Amino acid sequence: MRASAGAGLKILACFNNARISGRLIAAPSITEPQQLRGARVGVRALGAGQWIQSLIALEFLGLDAARSNIRMLAIGDEAQIVRALEAGDIDAALFSTAQGHRLKARGFSDLLDLFPANLHGFPNALAVTITELERAPHSAQSMVAALTESMAFSLAPRNQSLVVDTISRLARVSDPAAARAGYQDFLLTAVRKPYPCVDRLLQMQKIMALQNPNVLETNVHELIDDSFVRRLDESGEIDRLNATADAGGLG
Repeated sequence: MRASAGAGLKILACFNNARISGRLIAAPSITEPQQLRGARVGVRALGAGQWIQSLIALEFLGLDAARSNIRMLAIGDEAQIVRALEAGDIDAALFSTAQGHRLKARGFSDLLDLFPANLHGFPNALAVTITELERAPHSAQSMVAALTESMAFSLAPRNQSLVVDTISRLARVSDPAAARAGYQDFLLTAVRKPYPCVDRLLQMQKIMALQNPNVLETNVHELIDDSFVRRLDESGEIDRLNATADAGGLG
């Protein structure tokens, strides 16, 4: 919600349904969620997406971070969070399904599989400054089209092995089963028509206000510009891209 600080953003597309996947993994000595009281939970950055998802996961487990004296520590990317957990610098963290699968196999505690819990967090969104949008609207349209095409390619069954390899590389896991688990999460959360989701963004605004009350000053509806997705959809281009990808014509 950087628009609350005057960034002047527009959200053009959202590429998943915001259903949270991944695993809440803890040190081997922590075997029950209630043992997280007073614990240190690692996140990428305070106020960012993983921080939001971690708060939602804790709430599902009946834990309020403030009342339970759970400290949220900004660590960095997932690889850095893994190292912090291994070193004992944090007690738990939320990981991708692929990484969580690997850590569980190494003896770390798997406290929660988030997808079956049917929780929703923030959607993966494409945002652009209003200044840039006004300067180069055709570039924005091309970006939306390119990302929509990449989603169609990634969801095509015939491209599964390439997508699994990509997940393995990005998550830095060598276990094929872990990468395949990440792929299944992707299939369940990705969307083919990436219209921005107002309800999910409003939910995130409320959670982010815990860290920065100023975000409540932002009118979420004014942040959204779905005209670029709508233009692709109404022209039939999204359906064409998906049909072409499923037939093996993209790549």
